[in-house]
Amino acid sequence: MVYVEVDGKSLELIEVTDKVRDLAPIRYSLKFDGNDFTISGRARLDFFRPDRPSDAEEFALLAESDDGQRFFEFLISHKLAQSYNLVRTSSKKWFVEFSYKRHFEDLDKLEPHPNNPKELANPGPFCGEIDSFDLGVTSFRQQSVFNALNEYRRHIKDLSGIRVYRDGFAIRVDRDWLKLGAQWTSAPSYYGLKPDNTLGFIALSARDNMELEETTDREGFKDTPYYRNFYELLQEFERFTEKAQEFFRRSWSDFKKKRNEELACLDSRKDVEDISHTIKKGLAEAASHHRSLETFRTQLEVSFQKSKAVMNKLSVATQVTPALKSQVEEAFASLAPLIKDAKEVIPRIEGYLHELGELKGMGQVLEDRVNSLRQQVDDMYETVALGLTAEALSHEVFNIADTLANRAKSAQTRLRNKGISDRIVLAFIEYVHSAVMTLRKQISFLSPSLRYVREKRDDIVLENFLMELGSFYRERLQKNNISIRSITKNKPMMIRINRGKLSQIIDNFMLNSEYWLKEDLKHGRIKAGEITFEIDGPFIRIWDNGRGIDPVVEQTLFEPFISMKGRGQGRGLGLFIVKQLLDSEGCHIGVVPERNKSKRLYKFQMDLRGVINE
Repeated sequence: MVYVEVDGKSLELIEVTDKVRDLAPIRYSLKFDGNDFTISGRARLDFFRPDRPSDAEEFALLAESDDGQRFFEFLISHKLAQSYNLVRTSSKKWFVEFSYKRHFEDLDKLEPHPNNPKELANPGPFCGEIDSFDLGVTSFRQQSVFNALNEYRRHIKDLSGIRVYRDGFAIRVDRDWLKLGAQWTSAPSYYGLKPDNTLGFIALSARDNMELEETTDREGFKDTPYYRNFYELLQEFERFTEKAQEFFRRSWSDFKKKRNEELACLDSRKDVEDISHTIKKGLAEAASHHRSLETFRTQLEVSFQKSKAVMNKLSVATQVTPALKSQVEEAFASLAPLIKDAKEVIPRIEGYLHELGELKGMGQVLEDRVNSLRQQVDDMYETVALGLTAEALSHEVFNIADTLANRAKSAQTRLRNKGISDRIVLAFIEYVHSAVMTLRKQISFLSPSLRYVREKRDDIVLENFLMELGSFYRERLQKNNISIRSITKNKPMMIRINRGKLSQIIDNFMLNSEYWLKEDLKHGRIKAGEITFEIDGPFIRIWDNGRGIDPVVEQTLFEPFISMKGRGQGRGLGLFIVKQLLDSEGCHIGVVPERNKSKRLYKFQMDLRGVINE
């Protein structure tokens, strides 16, 4: 029998576990039934509290004062809240509940059954629970289980790790076998699970998970397609927690900024220049108020000295003579208008001081917006760097291709002059010529998007453009059993737009369809892939015969960094960039509310009225 005492009080082990787990500000439950993978989460209001004492005080004022009601209303107004099925919990312990569901076959990069390539290697049903703790000072002060911060941190770190059990028996795995540490960064913008403050379990069974084989020494699992798909399910969980927690943490910052704007009585549609102009205008009025106050102060000082002299005479006089009475009346007469002026000046000064108080609030809003702009600039640096790299790369590839072509031609001429007819050597030279042509073709497709021709606009017959683009992709797509189809309704449509910009727009759709069609073909969901472009002026509709748009991202499809591809397969910027490019031309993009046989949205529609050339 094992006994545990805390502060002299005997506790059951299960009670200690529950008391520690109750300190976690966010908890996840995992369930895979063999077909659907469901992740359910619960978060306390404490989870959103910043760790800095000054920020924590602001959090108490803005969020905790009404038990988080206004903050929750702000959360559910966000598009991502719908994707996460966010609701206010009925439990007093928790603030919000959220969930996420993926069909097993919809996951990216799953491996097929070893004996049947058309089926996936299904690891079988399992479940689990994961807790994530906050090891900060502010979080420690909210609990009553541990007496010292070091003790609290040490205890959580000692327990940390996601363990695996089969029918209650532990399977030894590395402490960070899910590689949380590989994803974690020390940057303040990282909000995902961290290895030192995450603990939980995954429960397997011999009946349901017989394909997940352990090594002979029970030190982990054998590396099989079943295990790799099981691991991919847990990676999907890790990716979801990173996105969800980032959304929650950033939402608090956004809510705080919005509340500052409301307190500053500022129209949220005003930009930074408008706010700056308002502040300058308010401060410019200080000079006129200062002059009015200085004039009033001088007049008051003169009247005060006169009144003081009269009062001195009154204090020693035995009687009020007509002359003294006249002086008193004169002093009072000089004070009367000053009193009247004071009644006018003082309210103006009070009003101005009130305006200055509002300007202080506007200054906070301005600071928040500048910080947001800095964050947005930081987020775009990497993307901009890729564009600069592409520009430099295109120039270098052209030079390399030209040099390679000249050298191959020179070598071929030399061989002919010497009468050498070695088939292998000649075949290699022909291969070099072919490779150079391919490189030139690729770069010619990329170069219109680059800076040195970006502002050039062309009159483009859309049907001809799609045919040219189709020829560019056709060879590669045919190797993967994917075809392109173009349909023109009514009459051909001519638009005036930068050719590179249009290439980038269509290219994003093409690459996205190619990726998902290859996945569907790999798993035998379709026999052949087809990408369709339908021109119906002023619209162009694009779709393919794959599964369609995942319901999880229907509401956030055009937001940045939204992607259902596996880690490292996509940044989730394609459709966001397409929307930005079209917006810059006065055009729009949306999804047709029509569903395919998988009951999913699948058809995109671009409104090109902004670039139509009649």
